[in-house]
Amino acid sequence: MNKKNKLSVVIGRFQVPELHQGHKYLIERARVNSSKLLILIGVNCGWTSKADPLDFETRKAMLKSVYPNAMILSVSDHSTNVAWSNQIDEIIEKHFKGYKATLFGSRDSFLPCYLGKHPKKYVAQLAGIPSGTELREIVSGSVLDSSEFRTG
Repeated sequence: MNKKNKLSVVIGRFQVPELHQGHKYLIERARVNSSKLLILIGVNCGWTSKADPLDFETRKAMLKSVYPNAMILSVSDHSTNVAWSNQIDEIIEKHFKGYKATLFGSRDSFLPCYLGKHPKKYVAQLAGIPSGTELREIVSGSVLDSSEFRTG
């Protein structure tokens, strides 16, 4: 398969203490289909909360440690799926002009919300892997008493 000038895009919140097997499986399926990988991290443009306990830079560092060759950027929440999709298309155009982009998602992903111009590909989930939502519930209910945590 010719991967030249192909871009794989994965979008997620990645609000977990470490990437789980489901995340890695999805990102790997995307990565092997192209010459470039773009990971967009969803940000809510507000304070951290129980639903969104980790800031963008923390999640970017986590992803970069596993996928050092990926471009990792933020994508902001919007009031409509059309505006959000337009933002994604603009990011792709700005950073990967001339590439054929495909967006990869899995269970409970962004796929139904993306209304932009690029094709989407569904990747079936791995059985028995807890979702990011389930892991986020565990993390958000925890208080860690360490100087490393308080340092960020």
